[in-house]
Amino acid sequence: MTTAELPLDSAWISALVEVEDRPLLIRIRSEIDAVVGHPGFANLLRVTWDYEANDSGLPEDDDLAAMTRCETDLETALEQGGCGLMTHVLTGDGLRQWVFYVADLEHAAERINAVLPRDTPYPIELAAASDPDWSEYGELHAKLLRSQPPTA
Repeated sequence: MTTAELPLDSAWISALVEVEDRPLLIRIRSEIDAVVGHPGFANLLRVTWDYEANDSGLPEDDDLAAMTRCETDLETALEQGGCGLMTHVLTGDGLRQWVFYVADLEHAAERINAVLPRDTPYPIELAAASDPDWSEYGELHAKLLRSQPPTA
């Protein structure tokens, strides 16, 4: 099974929330109900980047530009590579987290290593966990939807 075989939508929602009086920017893929909990993508892969936060806990422009390049590389490695799906991104308090659901953790790591630059490596770390029910995504998505104002 690859991500090319999944009914994906590119819609995302974003929100800036307060956690312990610090801003947390959340971006989450919003229209993937047909995919959530797919047994072929039961592994949660978290890619983290520690950064020097500004006074509000968010990254400075230089770090943000590098993180944007890193995100593009991660998407190329995992989504375009067919082995994973980015579901949400969290930024705040000196930490950016990209969260993917992947089929095979070893294959995902190989894809990431094949795509990421070697001359100036990104300061990222990978962590994995089994999440066959997509619990983290589901809980965050539900919280974010509850926090959104109704639309007319």
